[in-house]
Amino acid sequence: PATVRTVRHTRAAFSARLESCHTIEELVAVSFEHQCGPAARLTGELTKGPGLSLPHAGKLLANGMKGDYLAIVRWLKYMYANSWLLMDVCARGAAAPTFETLSHALFSANADVVLWGARLLTRLATELSELHPQPLMDWLDTQGLAALV
Repeated sequence: PATVRTVRHTRAAFSARLESCHTIEELVAVSFEHQCGPAARLTGELTKGPGLSLPHAGKLLANGMKGDYLAIVRWLKYMYANSWLLMDVCARGAAAPTFETLSHALFSANADVVLWGARLLTRLATELSELHPQPLMDWLDTQGLAALV
């Protein structure tokens, strides 16, 4: 049926769009938009400039979307299942902003956000320490330990 073709086309287009992301800002904007829907209003917010995007994403991780955390948990689970996307961005030199943004989840009032944020950070740290340990060590030295303590 036409509906099935539309869904497949939409998924394929999203996958291609997600895989074409070269920066953490792009990846966060595209994946948030997909997982959180238009209610996140991130399409405009996250793509206005590099100064706005990651702090806004960090605030969403910590505070939810107008107090709602379900979409944030869904996004964290999605990124956990597809951590290779974040690893690819980290390998390009964006480990510090990636970890800095994700660490906001550890300060959330929602226990599920904290749990999935910790799981995602742990997975990334484990994989990154095996492949490219220096960016992880740099982040831990500069700001990571304060976020984790």
